[in-house]
Amino acid sequence: MTPCLPRLLMSGPFFGLAKRPASTAVVFTLGDLAVRVTSEHTNATIWDADILIWAISALKATRYRNDLPPGRFRETRHALLAFLGRTASGGQYERLPAALDRLATTRVTITPGTASSRAVSFTWLSEWSHRGGVIELRIADWLRDAALAPRAVLALDPRYFALKGGLERRLYLLARRHAGRQPGGWSFDLAHLRRKTGIAPSVRDFPAAVARIVRRQSLPGYRLTLEGRDARVRLHFRPETAWLPASPVDNSVDNLWAGCGEVGPARLSTAKSTPIAVNWSL
Repeated sequence: MTPCLPRLLMSGPFFGLAKRPASTAVVFTLGDLAVRVTSEHTNATIWDADILIWAISALKATRYRNDLPPGRFRETRHALLAFLGRTASGGQYERLPAALDRLATTRVTITPGTASSRAVSFTWLSEWSHRGGVIELRIADWLRDAALAPRAVLALDPRYFALKGGLERRLYLLARRHAGRQPGGWSFDLAHLRRKTGIAPSVRDFPAAVARIVRRQSLPGYRLTLEGRDARVRLHFRPETAWLPASPVDNSVDNLWAGCGEVGPARLSTAKSTPIAVNWSL
């Protein structure tokens, strides 16, 4: 089963980058869409989102058992952790319920900029249970429809799960979403990149953190370079050859919004955002 994710979830800072979950509301825009992420407790993190990757990958996998309604999934916690590349240990088992709870209590509200479409509001998980080593969960209907929309899902390199830093993970998703397999890749100036990652301006070592990741060259399937000087520095993602695994998922980045409910088409670029993640992992 190949890891995959709708490209919308790669486009904006939906998930916190700090390993310590934060409760700060997150507000940003994706083209004509206004997005607000809130929680009564703490917001879901980019590591919690691995569970959504598993669920969406299962939804797209042709061999996944069909004895459950679309959007509902059941798996042993051991098999789930194995898919995520995590050790099946007591500590990992203990952290799963908290991650599931954050996904179930983090609310996403998407408001379109046109009067012809209505806002949608949902939590990532509609429900979940954990009993006898077996986890059962149901993803939001909106997320299910987004994953099933034609050509809206991108395969991820399984090595993504081994990335230890929140910023590294966010940069990989941006590279996969924007650079894809284009020979010339894609680049962001650092100010725009900061908005796309959700890192607050108060985090002054953001450029240095990006530079350290460039030196490590840790993003699977991509080469990173910093180009330009001073305020014109850009981070360039270039795909390596023959990196994308063969998979049953759709690899195109077209037609995201077809079949995704009442929020209509939009140009997906983060023009404005409320920065988040003051304490984040490199």
